[in-house]
Amino acid sequence: MLKFFSKTLWFPPNHQGGMKAVVWTDTLQAAVLLGSYLGVVIYGNAEAGHIHTVFDLNYQTDRIELFKFDFDMTVKHTTWSLVIGGCFFWLTIMVNQAMVQRYVSLSSKNEAKR
Repeated sequence: MLKFFSKTLWFPPNHQGGMKAVVWTDTLQAAVLLGSYLGVVIYGNAEAGHIHTVFDLNYQTDRIELFKFDFDMTVKHTTWSLVIGGCFFWLTIMVNQAMVQRYVSLSSKNEAKR
């Protein structure tokens, strides 16, 4: 049974390995994720009736709060907390320890590129 699934679900370029296999695997993973996301959205909208119904129910129960510009520190999510927190979040993703060590330890930009 395992041999059947490994032969049928495996793309021919993956037998060689390397970068082509990685790209095919990532493409398959993205397609499965996107398909399952769309399936959940379509099923949820079909159960609720329409997308407008979903948003109306969420607005009526205060589950959606857009553009809340309060400076109150006791409120969990405001526009300001999301913007400032998002900046720090992306800063930690874009700059990692290896990048900083390379930048600090080398004398010039050209040496860092090598």
